[in-house]
Amino acid sequence: MTRQLRSEDLNIGALLGGQFAFAIPAFQRDYSWRRGEAERLIDDLIGSCLNARETTEPVPYFLGTMLFVPVAPAHDHEADLPCDVIDGQQRLVTLTILLAVLRDLTEGEHRARATQCIA
Repeated sequence: MTRQLRSEDLNIGALLGGQFAFAIPAFQRDYSWRRGEAERLIDDLIGSCLNARETTEPVPYFLGTMLFVPVAPAHDHEADLPCDVIDGQQRLVTLTILLAVLRDLTEGEHRARATQCIA
């Protein structure tokens, strides 16, 4: 069986928007980021958002390369694509934690949307 490797740029909304169902394979190390690493990522995200406010042009943010391997083909375009996280686990989990905190600080439609992204 020949498998084709493909690459695509995704924004954070697409990454965490429910299109994918992520799984951490057993061979991956445990989540190990401490407060310092998480704060650096969050500070970087905030800085990028502040810079983007100063322009009317879209400003891309490079979160870093992440590698996900589909574990089964998606049969329905509405279904989540199950993927093993091969690289990017620390960033992905940290973003999910951040989204969960933001969810807990909001109400209404924003809370429901955040819940959907991390469920």
